[in-house]
Amino acid sequence: MELREGFLCLGAVCAFVLLVAGWQKKTQVLKKFCLRLVLGAAAICVGNALLERLGIPAAVGLNPISLFASGLLGLPGVAALYGIALL
Repeated sequence: MELREGFLCLGAVCAFVLLVAGWQKKTQVLKKFCLRLVLGAAAICVGNALLERLGIPAAVGLNPISLFASGLLGLPGVAALYGIALL
């Protein structure tokens, strides 16, 4: 995925999170999931760029499974993805 496509994808997810933020208190779990998903996707993009500059071949792809892991587990989920990639 190119950097431009990644930013477009992040922008779409951010817009979705802003829409979700307007819902009632019943959707608190969904809001937290979406927020962790967006922050996890941003962390993956930043982590991939940083590791690429350092020359470490441990890129994590932005796919439904990695986004679900970051949305469900948050930052520990992103760390686990990078841990698996380093193996």
